[in-house]
Amino acid sequence: MKTYKTARLILRPYEPTDFDAVHAYSSDPENLTYMLWGPNTPEETREFIEDAIAAAESPRPEEYLFAVIERSSNTLIGGGLISVSGPVRPGVPEAASPEYPGYGSGELGWIIRRDRQKLGYGSELGRFLVDFGFGELGLHRLCAHCDAENYGSRRVMENIGMRREGLFLEARRPHKKSAMRFSDEYSYAMLRRDWAPEPRESEENT
Repeated sequence: MKTYKTARLILRPYEPTDFDAVHAYSSDPENLTYMLWGPNTPEETREFIEDAIAAAESPRPEEYLFAVIERSSNTLIGGGLISVSGPVRPGVPEAASPEYPGYGSGELGWIIRRDRQKLGYGSELGRFLVDFGFGELGLHRLCAHCDAENYGSRRVMENIGMRREGLFLEARRPHKKSAMRFSDEYSYAMLRRDWAPEPRESEENT
């Protein structure tokens, strides 16, 4: 898997040495208020990193996971992913061409650690994931979901050009951070034909 750069971020595969930085935000309850996972134990964080490394080495991964590095400080500040279903561009003959892109779909996800939020990093990461999903993987449709009270993620989805498709009442299962209550969920999506790629620096092989 390659390493990519945006204006302020580096997006690269996870490494074993990322444990401390990943565990710092994935074990922080305040960073996970609207998540359906965590807070992580050390074992859960190690398992996540091991799975992410294995996915990066797979020829046909079901998930593309990126460690998010702040370029100015060379600090890991979060993560992004695309979970795919259906064919993607690698290994898909004919459907791989720009004239006839793949018909698969992908679901986006992201997390930015608390002290780097409200700086536009979420939207910058989200735009990269959209470009990667449509441009690199040749997907037809991308979607993302969030707790209806998660204003930050809603803004990211709108900033990157996704449209709100629906509000699903009590669609999010009870979990310990929601005081074991169901919560509502917004669903956003974007089609390939609505995509306008962002300029990006050259890629580097890892």
